[in-house]
Amino acid sequence: MKRTKQNFNVFIVIFLLCTLVTNAQQFDLLIKNGHVIDAKNGLDKMMDVAIKDGKIVKVETGIPVNGAMTVIDAKGLYVTPGLIDIHTHNFYGTQPDSYLSDGFSALPPDGFTFEHGVTTVVDAGGAGWRNFRLFKEQVIDRSKTRVLAFLNIVGSGMKGGAIEQNIADMDGRLTAIVAKRYPDLVVGVVQVVVKHMLSGEQLIAAIFKLITRVFKTVGVVTTGINIVLAEVIAGAHLVGHREFLALLV
Repeated sequence: MKRTKQNFNVFIVIFLLCTLVTNAQQFDLLIKNGHVIDAKNGLDKMMDVAIKDGKIVKVETGIPVNGAMTVIDAKGLYVTPGLIDIHTHNFYGTQPDSYLSDGFSALPPDGFTFEHGVTTVVDAGGAGWRNFRLFKEQVIDRSKTRVLAFLNIVGSGMKGGAIEQNIADMDGRLTAIVAKRYPDLVVGVVQVVVKHMLSGEQLIAAIFKLITRVFKTVGVVTTGINIVLAEVIAGAHLVGHREFLALLV
């Protein structure tokens, strides 16, 4: 009976110690001494970041290390919210001669995002109104990275060459229907024009007209702010094409 009581007392002591240790560890992870850049909250200085249950619970200077299970010294490093890569090509697949639309040239996003601080990517025109659903099922729904999209006004998407210059496959109404169906995923419309296939201002005017129709159909007022009809790649002339981009904002 005496031994049982002693064992019980030992158990209580161990339990109390474990409880104290658990209560002392307020955070799962503490990032110390990093240069925090958070434009939304106006932060640009050395601060500590505390994380609990996968969420940031405190951002301030001088957070005690004894309150964290794991401490990372980020001295000399930048600590930022997840970065957004606004020009990627992620509609990967196994179809031959499909370039960046269900083809071998595109890349799965998870292979290069998180290790570089990127948590969101925007696919630049890989999918069009014909195959966006496949892109969603094959890439967006299967990726840990958040994947958004500039919808190609060409129905077949970015399959390369003359396919991307096919005006007969550029449908503003059907593009708008897909954009309205997936408002949380489609953030804009894009069209790539290869320079040697340009037919003067006529083709450019046709593309502008189609994109404007998309905007009207989805209920976005067309202004010089949200119709950004311009080259969006630095050095686009070197690679021989121009990309026309329209943001749904």
